[in-house]
Amino acid sequence: MAPPLNMHDSIPWKNDLRKEIARIRKIQTSPPRTPTGAEIFLIEKFLFVSSYIIRKLIENNKVSDELEGRKFPLKYATVKDFDATCDYLSRRNFLKNYHFKKRTTLQLDIGRLINIFIHSYIFCISLHAIKAKDDARRIEIIVTSDWDKRRLYFVNLANYIKICELIIKDQVLYMQVGTTPGKRYRTLLIKSRKRSGAK
Repeated sequence: MAPPLNMHDSIPWKNDLRKEIARIRKIQTSPPRTPTGAEIFLIEKFLFVSSYIIRKLIENNKVSDELEGRKFPLKYATVKDFDATCDYLSRRNFLKNYHFKKRTTLQLDIGRLINIFIHSYIFCISLHAIKAKDDARRIEIIVTSDWDKRRLYFVNLANYIKICELIIKDQVLYMQVGTTPGKRYRTLLIKSRKRSGAK
């Protein structure tokens, strides 16, 4: 008998994720102004709920290996004084503890990215008014993981939404379960967008 899964059907979850994206896009494309408390709440809710949904989709084999293994660029700043980031009071004024203007780019897969949100220690939404054809706002999430406070990550909301849309469109059409050779066998699971035998 196959082990029980936490997510029987991915379609309702993906449909709900699609609805949440539509709400956030309205905030994205609204004219530059001070965000309301309701807007901040919707963004926070979207980030936390979507990251957990994506994690469960991955854990329940609803995301293809092709997408799960894909890397996405992410900027981060390094910490100046690690001890200064580890208590509640200093966390409220965290920017002075990081090399905020010296950003480095690294490549992260989707699993590592959403775990930063799930295990976030510092979490701040920054809205920048920019001149654009649609008068949109650039929304950036400044976050650091509870597992790695030495790096302060900068996640562009528009880019994160694109990742969510890739998750929604992704389909696992072929699965194969096997074991690795050797004295200690390990289960090997292949999840692909391509049907069996397709090239």
